Amino acid sequence: EYARKLSARCGGGGVAALAAAPPSQAELRGLGFKRGHAALVASELAFARQLSALPAQPAATATWLAQAGLPASEALLRAPGLAAASLGSAEQLRAAAGSLPSRLLDPSLALKRGHA
Repeated sequence: EYARKLSARCGGGGVAALAAAPPSQAELRGLGFKRGHAALVASELAFARQLSALPAQPAATATWLAQAGLPASEALLRAPGLAAASLGSAEQLRAAAGSLPSRLLDPSLALKRGHA
């Protein structure tokens, strides 16, 4: 039901169209979304909008970090540094396994210890 309403709202343009002109939480509520669902959709659309502003590799890294459980704001903040350090994907992390702990805790990456 939600997907149908969002699709109609953006003329069938998908997530990119919604991220380009995101509905407000009030508009989502007006479409029948529950408050919590409206907040989640708004948060995901904000993430998609910010992601679209990144170059391809950091965007892929941010997506991967968010899917791995890092909060979206942290993923967006840390992705460019990790991508630049060649630590932006699961494959690159596996390849760097021997030196990984010290590389992830490098101050230039500014990762929190628990996130590293």
